[in-house]
Amino acid sequence: KGKDVARAFAIEALHRDELTSALGVKDLEGRLVDIYRQSRSDLAEGGANTLFLAFGFLRWKRQATDEKSYRAPLLLVPVKLDRRSASSSFSLKFHEDDPRFNATLLQFLEHEFDLKLPQFHAELPRDQEGIDVPLLLDQMRQAIRDVPGMEVVDESALSTFSFAKFLMWEDLEKHTDALRQNR
Repeated sequence: KGKDVARAFAIEALHRDELTSALGVKDLEGRLVDIYRQSRSDLAEGGANTLFLAFGFLRWKRQATDEKSYRAPLLLVPVKLDRRSASSSFSLKFHEDDPRFNATLLQFLEHEFDLKLPQFHAELPRDQEGIDVPLLLDQMRQAIRDVPGMEVVDESALSTFSFAKFLMWEDLEKHTDALRQNR
C-alpha cells in the first residue's frame, strides 16, 4: 500500500509539473545546489552537458556470487537545472539533446559479458507520450534474463554522468588503423 500511495502522490505532482523526492527539504536543496554547480562546471570546462534524468538502472555483479553489485543508468534524458536567484527554487527543463540509451553500458556489456544488444542502438520505443519507458525496461529485462547476477531496477535519478572514457574509447576504436600507421 505504501508504494501505491507514493506512486499516486508522484503522479499528482507530475500533473503540477513537479517531481517528488524521498529527501527532506534541506538535503534536497543541498544536493540540487551541488548538481547545479557540477553540471555548470562540466559544461564550461568540457563543452558537453552531463546532467541527465536517468530512468531504470541495471544492477549487476561481475560474478553472480559476488557480494558487491554495480549500477548503471539505462535511459538518459538530457536536462538542465535553472533558477532565477540563489534564493529561488530550481526548475528542471529538457536540454536540446535527444534522450538516449546508455551507449557506454552497451559497450561495457558487449566487452565484459559478450552480451550484444543491437535493439538498444536503434530508435527507442515510443508511445503517444514519447519514449515508452516501461516497454524499454521490459525489453532490457528480457535481454538480460539469462545472465546471472543482473537485474533491471525501476528507479529514476537526477545526476551528472560523464562519458569521457567512452568517447575516448570510441574515438580510438574508430581510428585504430590510422593510429597504427602513425609512428
